[in-house]
Amino acid sequence: MYSTMNTYSTMRIFCLCQVTCCSAINFSRLIELKLFIVSSVYWLEPLILLLHNAPKLKVLILNSNGTDLPLSWSQSSSVPRCLLSQLEIFEWKEFGGRREEKQLVSYILSNSNWLKTAGISPRSSYNDEEKQKIMEDLESMYRVSASSQFLFTDIYCE
Repeated sequence: MYSTMNTYSTMRIFCLCQVTCCSAINFSRLIELKLFIVSSVYWLEPLILLLHNAPKLKVLILNSNGTDLPLSWSQSSSVPRCLLSQLEIFEWKEFGGRREEKQLVSYILSNSNWLKTAGISPRSSYNDEEKQKIMEDLESMYRVSASSQFLFTDIYCE
């Protein structure tokens, strides 16, 4: 078990389908996290815990695969260090625009001092009017990083 945990702690790029197993591991060298949310597993609180354990994270990519996922969470009293001093790129693919999803985006935008780019890709099943509403809602959110840019697109290339 120790060797597996040691391997995780030295990773620089990590693609993950289930975050609940990793919230207690220290990811001291992790700079990029791609999270593929593939089931209705409770994932948001463990993600915040993982962010607390990844102080050098510069890139966070979420892909919710167009499914409605449980997002209930209580905002942490302390902000993950990676948001305060490292995160530069945040992307959410297949963003649904639900209240809870917007709360997470707002939390990231309002706490990411070094954010350069926030890329949001609305669900591919949404019509143009739904996508426009999401874009307007997100653009009106407060961003602590005045130089950050929002990028909205229908298609992200891997």
